[in-house]
Amino acid sequence: FRTTDVTMSGSTDKTSFYFGGSYNYQEAQIIKSNFERFTGRINISHRATDKLTLNTKISVAHIKQFGTIA
Repeated sequence: FRTTDVTMSGSTDKTSFYFGGSYNYQEAQIIKSNFERFTGRINISHRATDKLTLNTKISVAHIKQFGTIA
């Protein structure tokens, strides 16, 4: 089983951001099946004025399943 996670975040007086990603790989021992997953997330927030804040949140995932599952 292998897992790798990466994150990065930061901010200024008006803008904040977060980037995160993950990779997971699992190889079954009894049943010949492998599982692989990539995920990512981005959050950005920007305060344009005292009354207006713009936010965006994006998440993506890609999953591969190899072999059979009983």
